Amino acid sequence: MTLKELKQATHKEDMEFGVEAGRQWATSIDTPEECRALARLRVLSPNSDFCPNCIYFHMFPDNDGDFVAVAEFWQDEAPSPSYVEGFVLGAVAVYQEI
Repeated sequence: MTLKELKQATHKEDMEFGVEAGRQWATSIDTPEECRALARLRVLSPNSDFCPNCIYFHMFPDNDGDFVAVAEFWQDEAPSPSYVEGFVLGAVAVYQEI
């Protein structure tokens, strides 16, 4: 497998894990506010860079600058942009289904 193929496979796998995590998260929250914020982000900035910090602060604007909360949300991981993109897509899909 070439380096390019490995990169594409990693991107696809990260996306799939992110979509599943986003769907699970969106079905576990009490209110749809955060999902609505992600849906608006997809419309207003469809080419977002999917920075984990930016996505978190977009969902939780009252926590702006609280990087401990960011780390806790992402479970102390530094998710790849592909994973975060998948997370957003999964969460938005759940929001659109309700």
